[in-house]
Amino acid sequence: MIYQKKNALRQISYNFSIVIIAFAVLISFLILSICFFDVARNNSSFLFAIIICGFFQEVDNLFSGALKGFEKFNVSCFFEVITRVLWASIVIYGIYGNALLYFTCLAFTIKGMLKYILVCLNITGCFINPNFNRVGIVNLLNESKWMFLQLTGGVSLSLFDRLVIPLILSVSKLASYVPCLQLAQLMFTLSASANQILLPMFARMKASNTFPSNCFFKILLVSLISVLPCLALFFFGRDILSIWINPTFATENYKLMQILAISYILLSMMTSFHFLLLGIGKSKLVANLNLVAGLALAASTLIAAHYGLYAISMVKIIYPAFQFYYLYVAFVYFNRAKNVY
Repeated sequence: MIYQKKNALRQISYNFSIVIIAFAVLISFLILSICFFDVARNNSSFLFAIIICGFFQEVDNLFSGALKGFEKFNVSCFFEVITRVLWASIVIYGIYGNALLYFTCLAFTIKGMLKYILVCLNITGCFINPNFNRVGIVNLLNESKWMFLQLTGGVSLSLFDRLVIPLILSVSKLASYVPCLQLAQLMFTLSASANQILLPMFARMKASNTFPSNCFFKILLVSLISVLPCLALFFFGRDILSIWINPTFATENYKLMQILAISYILLSMMTSFHFLLLGIGKSKLVANLNLVAGLALAASTLIAAHYGLYAISMVKIIYPAFQFYYLYVAFVYFNRAKNVY
């Protein structure tokens, strides 16, 4: 147990080093751009602020993930509330003070530093320093390559349609599509965030070979519960849009949101199996499947864009359709381990 904790802390140190190296590369690139390009020179303050915000947000993400990895979910939630409230307060102050860029940058800096301090003191009682050991960093990047591949596939789900709509249709169509998509993604995020606890839990179970009986069916039950937020959006989306924007917008676009909600209902069902497969070491399979799903969705979106917003919304079902393969993989895994019956 002590060895596992030391190894986990070492991995966090390597991750911290990668974040710092990426930050240094971006700063160097910005300095070179300022020297050679007028556009970069004229917008240097804005670009520098983006890099600073990105760096401290990655520090925040790293140490939030570290807490979840140690299965301290209650502590993680408490720290998240504290830092987010502080962040929002600083940003709001910046809005009223007409200095939004400066205070946004300050908010991300304080949020990231505070999260780093709180998490370090909670996990080890002392600060976790970056470790620039070349072999360790290379090994970590090699182990993480499948996660990077998976994220590449996920870009198609979250961003590609918003790039295509203004290019092929119009900006006004994007204005109708984005609020509906944001609501669907918000409901999906509720389930996905809640199911994040499954990854370290299943990793620990696999390491100790202590899966509970009927594990597959228990995960299936979790996946059915996970659809509730998006299911609520499907039935009450029109009312939500009326309150959030206005009744006219809701009347014109609630069917569009219902179509998006169906895709995210199916996607919500698969989040528990997604984290299960990552926890039991199937990251390569997950990455390849998500990449193929992302490419298929991107190609379908390009074709569907010529037929309007409803067609774009309908083809989003392709992504979760690929992920239903998770069910087969999980069933076979537990059946072989004699944990499914």
